[in-house]
Amino acid sequence: MTMLNLCPVCHQGYLTPQVDTNTIVIYEKSYDLPCHFAVCNFCESEIADADDTNQNAQHMRNLLDELGADLRDVLASAKEQQEEENDEQ
Repeated sequence: MTMLNLCPVCHQGYLTPQVDTNTIVIYEKSYDLPCHFAVCNFCESEIADADDTNQNAQHMRNLLDELGADLRDVLASAKEQQEEENDEQ
């Protein structure tokens, strides 16, 4: 995100890029991922534009790649189990 973009919420302030940390917990193990967004200096809204969202998603994809196929298999199995339970109800 570029500095000094006009805030799309209030149209009075300007957005300042920020990077914070989000902690993701997967099977009781914590991972800290950067989270890109911007804050309006007038209304204090926190906004993520398309570039921010794409960066955040890439960080999550990188984490999943690091964890490998084993985790994806476990998650797929859990999803299938949940779907089966929903079908039984």
